[in-house]
Amino acid sequence: MKKTGLTSAAKGELVFTSFLFLAGVVVLTDTALLRETGALSFVSPKVFAFAVGGLLTVLSLLQIFQIFRGNLGTPEGIEGGQLSKTVNWASLAIAIASLVFYVVFIELLGFIIAAGVLFMGLAYALGAKRILRLAIIAFSVAVIIFFSFTELLQVPLPIGFDFITGASSIDQEW
Repeated sequence: MKKTGLTSAAKGELVFTSFLFLAGVVVLTDTALLRETGALSFVSPKVFAFAVGGLLTVLSLLQIFQIFRGNLGTPEGIEGGQLSKTVNWASLAIAIASLVFYVVFIELLGFIIAAGVLFMGLAYALGAKRILRLAIIAFSVAVIIFFSFTELLQVPLPIGFDFITGASSIDQEW
């Protein structure tokens, strides 16, 4: 008697993809239950959450169908390098220091500076070594994210330097 069913690899992919589907449903449900702020804007903050939840739900459903059809992911082999038996403590320390800097200084220095230093530190820890190029890209990404959230999504992010003006940057937005 021939036993038909899912292999252990397919079961693993199915479990993982099912959790992604559930996460998408939770995001869509929570977003639908959000109260509107009453502020008139072209794009409400719900739009981004609906897009993420919808994409996550649809793509995970497509992946579930592919798993049942037998199209499983194939793991990639290690190419172009050897596994290292030692831990790169310096890179780990740089990554942790970047995260701590972000958490400690985001309110004081603002999102752009704190996120720029975070992006720069993480990229350097992961192997990027051209400091000037790295700084330009990191701070450009921080500026794009800042203006995308504050202007397009109407989600206030800390501007920083409140110690000079004496007012909270987030309180001024509302």
